[in-house]
Amino acid sequence: MRSPSASPAGKQLYAVPEAPGRDLDTFFPIPIEVMERVLVSCSPRDVVVFASTCRLAYMMVFDFADQHLWRELFFSSPFDDPRPALRVKTNDETLSIDWRRKMIERSRAKWVVQSFQTRSCQTSRALEAFIDMVHDMSPGAQTSPQAQSHNVEWLERVLRDSDLLNVEPDIPRSEAMPYAQLRAYLALSFDKGHNDTSRLRLVSRRKQSRIYVYNFRNYFGRHFGPFLDDGSADWIHIEHLVNVMVLNLRQLPGIWSNIKPPLGLPAIRPYSVLTNGRETPRDWARVEGTWRRYVSFMDFRDLFGSSPFCYFSRPTSSLRESSITLAFNFYNNRQIDPTFFDCPRFREATRLLELKFYLIDAEKSCFRDELRRYGPQNVNEKFPPLYFAGSSQAFTGSEASVEGVVHMTPDGVVRWQFTSVHPEGARWCSDGAQVGNIASATGVVGVWTTEYRHKDDAIGPFWLWKVRDDFPVQLMEYSR
Repeated sequence: MRSPSASPAGKQLYAVPEAPGRDLDTFFPIPIEVMERVLVSCSPRDVVVFASTCRLAYMMVFDFADQHLWRELFFSSPFDDPRPALRVKTNDETLSIDWRRKMIERSRAKWVVQSFQTRSCQTSRALEAFIDMVHDMSPGAQTSPQAQSHNVEWLERVLRDSDLLNVEPDIPRSEAMPYAQLRAYLALSFDKGHNDTSRLRLVSRRKQSRIYVYNFRNYFGRHFGPFLDDGSADWIHIEHLVNVMVLNLRQLPGIWSNIKPPLGLPAIRPYSVLTNGRETPRDWARVEGTWRRYVSFMDFRDLFGSSPFCYFSRPTSSLRESSITLAFNFYNNRQIDPTFFDCPRFREATRLLELKFYLIDAEKSCFRDELRRYGPQNVNEKFPPLYFAGSSQAFTGSEASVEGVVHMTPDGVVRWQFTSVHPEGARWCSDGAQVGNIASATGVVGVWTTEYRHKDDAIGPFWLWKVRDDFPVQLMEYSR
């Protein structure tokens, strides 16, 4: 057993103390049932302190065979009941919940944030506790805003005024993953650039994210998606995609400034996506319906010849050619010039598309073999792969056919892969991750590229989210 570790302020973290040797007959005259009722009204820290008073108190608090006390403490705290979220993820009725661990880890995480602890071991555990709370959020629908989530309220209260997620710690990539995951969930919803410090931080973050997103070296060997070699989500990559898209959307003019995916903690709850009244049990990812999709890409139409990073002196005439030229420039043996995005003539374009999806049988998919090649390897029985088809329409009126698959990754992230085929034969492949829980209102963030996935092809980020069937069309393209 570990002893409680003391903080600089003299406070203790919520660690399990050694069982004391005090005589329990002379020290514990109160009936256990009465004592439990008293403890339920105490804080976890006070309960841990009480456990160090005598052996019987220790047994009451840390007897792993019976977590009745910790379950009661949990339900008296401002947290969502985790059992509905657990039922969303699995059909296994034998799974138990470690109420003591959840309660202690969350209390510890709050202490770490409020006491400005920066040691890697403490912040890592705190981040894991916050992510666990995201996964435990109660399912909610956009049509029922009154169904509030206690986890959302608690996390917003604890994280909003914290600098925990604003720091860029010099730690290994594996340890940085929880930082990126939680920041991707928040999608800059706490960082609006309202002061000079925030604005400078966003400028720096945008530049670093653009460098990462448009660098082809970050895609080879990963099927050109924000995933690791084992198929699990690469949250560092996903966070960079989120940063690029969110900051691009903040600059949209006119009516499009209000056409955005829902962002923030309430929008990443399971099944918070808009419903159309036609949902079926088969459609666990809520694929069927109408969607909006923003795609961003480097717009080189005004940039050629303006930067030493470019090797072509004449502008190209088509989006595809300019994108391929861009990709070529990024894929070379030299290091990427960090000043590239500081060029005053640099442009990044954003396009809004309308998509409509419906489910199909796998046998009816024209691209079944291709999708399976880059698609699910291990099938989740509760969440089998969903094959779908549909259409994608641009502001020009051109329409492409779409086919794809949705499946669950080994680490429980919903992965979307689809191909858009245009009448002239061009095929674009997209690969993305659902941000948050299953069927979250926030939607899917990912990467698009050509079907060839060559080193000199186009590449860029996208954001896909579900809307009402009668949502105004209002498609467009904007470059800035």
